[in-house]
Amino acid sequence: MKPFQRLLSSLNLRPYSMGDLERRLVEAKDARVRLIATDGVFSMDGTVAPLKDIVRLARKHDAIVFVDECHATGFVGPTGRGAAELDGVLHDARDILIINGTLVESTVHQVAFSPRLHSALEFSA
Repeated sequence: MKPFQRLLSSLNLRPYSMGDLERRLVEAKDARVRLIATDGVFSMDGTVAPLKDIVRLARKHDAIVFVDECHATGFVGPTGRGAAELDGVLHDARDILIINGTLVESTVHQVAFSPRLHSALEFSA
């Protein structure tokens, strides 16, 4: 079994154990690419990822960070740009290379609570 396959098969990460994440990054030191993927906000309980800590480890171990902001876009951060904005790591592409998001959650919730539902639906069509 190749080291990467062994690593994937052994994944049993505890949410946001920075020590565990760093240990995994050290184990993957010979990998061509090291990718840390996380949600910005977990929808089930609202936990916000500690992105400053994740970015710090990514820089230390030359890893790429991918943040899924689907549950945070439109709601989290001073201007609704998600957990990366909230943690102050949004504006430097060296920190987070890939950000994924949708407007589905934010627009559905905004439309659902909009007193001008008809106008909102016309605008989105």
